[in-house]
Amino acid sequence: MSDILLGISERPQLKGLAKSLGVPVPPVLERKVVGEGYEPMPLSGSKAAVGGFGDVQGVEALLTRLGATSVEPGEEERVHVACYDARQMRSSQDLDALYAFFHGVVGRLAKGASIVVVGADPEQASSASEAAARGALVGFVKSIMKEVGGRGVRANLVRCMSQDVDLEGIFRFLLSSCSVYVTGQMLEVGEHKASVQGVDGEGVLAGKVVMVTGSAQGIGAATARRFAAEGAHVVCLDLSRASERLVKVADETGGDSLMVDLLSAQAPLRIASFLKSRHGGVDVVVHNAGLTQDRTLMRMKPERWESVLEVNLRAIERVDAVLDREGLFREGASQVYLSSIAGIAGNMGQSNYASAKSGLIEYMKWRSRHASDVRVNAVAPGFIETRMTDEIPLAIREVGRRMNAFSQGGRPEDVAEAIGFLGSGLAEGVRGQVLRVCGGMMLGA
Repeated sequence: MSDILLGISERPQLKGLAKSLGVPVPPVLERKVVGEGYEPMPLSGSKAAVGGFGDVQGVEALLTRLGATSVEPGEEERVHVACYDARQMRSSQDLDALYAFFHGVVGRLAKGASIVVVGADPEQASSASEAAARGALVGFVKSIMKEVGGRGVRANLVRCMSQDVDLEGIFRFLLSSCSVYVTGQMLEVGEHKASVQGVDGEGVLAGKVVMVTGSAQGIGAATARRFAAEGAHVVCLDLSRASERLVKVADETGGDSLMVDLLSAQAPLRIASFLKSRHGGVDVVVHNAGLTQDRTLMRMKPERWESVLEVNLRAIERVDAVLDREGLFREGASQVYLSSIAGIAGNMGQSNYASAKSGLIEYMKWRSRHASDVRVNAVAPGFIETRMTDEIPLAIREVGRRMNAFSQGGRPEDVAEAIGFLGSGLAEGVRGQVLRVCGGMMLGA
């Protein structure tokens, strides 16, 4: 079901009337064209304001390489990118400079602009006051994103976990139209160097094999298309009863369709056999397939609990175990797990689903620590406009749409962009992280 208020915001003749009546009008988010890959210079034509205590000149040089032109904080010109490098803050007194920079910039931000604050690990601070300054950036970013969200502006924090961090891949995602529904988030980034090979030609995943489960519709289908746009060969997996839709997605992406019931005892071996015989291995695995069977705990039958845990958690464990055992992950492989805001904040009537998605986060983190040959991360979508959310009662659906900084639901393509980023070499330094794609959802923030 379409979002009436968002429809009003897209029609100038109605937008003014709605505002005069006091009706909240969500901002129009300018997304990247579906089906297109990463741009060589995503910030072409943008004006960037840069400040801070860290490598300010290095940040300015990177933004210039991505197409932006630097402007002084005191100028009147509109700003599309505001970047503050706070890595060299030494005490809480330095937070005054953070305030001064953004106090002079926030009012000049263009619609759809992006804010990125770059900080350092508080646990590596040399004093308590330095740790406080580094920690303060979290509250600052989460607050400012709520202030500017009405203009479609997003704000995120990049926490550098070592002194030698390559920011290019992160900036290509967070400062481009690929991340319009990602705001108020913190990404911890290690020293691994990002790979940007292919951004100016065949795609960053050219020649790679990607498997996406649950790819017949919704987020899974959007994800398959996103990887195909980056040159990957996609193995689209879903149930046989979704065969018509699955084959259509596979045909659109030039990939394979694999019909497997993940609850089958033979599913892991069938998947492994297919990947080995057809492709000799796999480069990216996206565990997207999911199931909801909502009931309050008192009314939940055992089979509802069991089926949701099986699909959303245990089947993933079984598939990974076989892929690991058979050595099918190629060098530099990555995995992306689909968790949910429900796994972070909980949700009434979803104790089964929330348990599975919360368990999946800790499962992913364990693999990140112990399965060092595979880079793993998770995505936690918020309210995303799909056929599943269309079935939610109107009043609850409206609350879900409005309880975020942008006052609207996201799209499957928003989640697909985050998955594509985490699965690619652009995110090489991002490991064991949960990236929320929720528009700055107020729940579980």
